[in-house]
Amino acid sequence: MIHKRIQIERMIIMDKKLDLILQKLVTLESGQNNLKTGQQELKEIVVALLDRHEETEAKLENLSMDVHKMHGDVTSIKEQLSELQSEV
Repeated sequence: MIHKRIQIERMIIMDKKLDLILQKLVTLESGQNNLKTGQQELKEIVVALLDRHEETEAKLENLSMDVHKMHGDVTSIKEQLSELQSEV
């Protein structure tokens, strides 16, 4: 009788420990899911930043080409003015 009672008490203790372990597992899974969600959000942000960076680089390249063209135009105008001054 006493032996059976001890076994029952041990089983109750084991059940409580198992419940605690299950609760910790649920907490860990929840944390892991939060980390996965955060990681996915970070990935989306990085992809958006990379796309935006490429657009910015293309715009900068276009501006650089415009500046070079204007520089050529200014040089040409200076040469023409110099020629006109020589003729006058």
